[in-house]
Amino acid sequence: MRERARATVPLGIVAFVFAVAYLLVRWRALDTGRRGLVYDLFDLDGEGNLPTYFSAACLARVAVHAARMRDTKDRKHWTALAVIFGWLSLDEGLALHERIAARALEWTRDGGASPLVVWCGGAVLCASLGAFFVPFVSRMSPPLRRATILCGLVYVGGALGVETLAHAWARAHGWDNWVYTALVLLEEIAEMAGAIAFGSVVLNARRSLLE
Repeated sequence: MRERARATVPLGIVAFVFAVAYLLVRWRALDTGRRGLVYDLFDLDGEGNLPTYFSAACLARVAVHAARMRDTKDRKHWTALAVIFGWLSLDEGLALHERIAARALEWTRDGGASPLVVWCGGAVLCASLGAFFVPFVSRMSPPLRRATILCGLVYVGGALGVETLAHAWARAHGWDNWVYTALVLLEEIAEMAGAIAFGSVVLNARRSLLE
């Protein structure tokens, strides 16, 4: 537990600093209507800035620790987790899913299909991954299983649940308001917290196996 906290606490402090910085730059932007370099550097809703690369690093940390579990009996699932979190890290750093979604939505529009097709495809993919990992998670020790499920709920709840709410609010009420700001903050902090915590959970699981 002590070894796990050595990384978890500092990373959590960094995430908290980014949250405070975002609130400050958003307050100034909403108050004055002006944005600049500092805003772009700390905008949690932006891409290619400090919070983005920090989140990408947290996800890469999970991928590295999961890859080191390949010598266990569940190496197939740990390897899959390593690949998934490696992709999520690249996606976070390079905004891949935004580009793919934009192309997919453009295709549905040009082809006369409903954008619902894109979201259904994503739902099917998530459900398939969930079904693949259910036996793996069920074989975990109770503490590890509870921690894994909690981290997953926090991360996915932010990445999908809160993000969906934020976009729905923005479409109805615009982007420049405090409700949207709060939703973005909740979404990004949930993603950071889920990734930081799960990285520590996987590291702790490996240490337990080696003891």
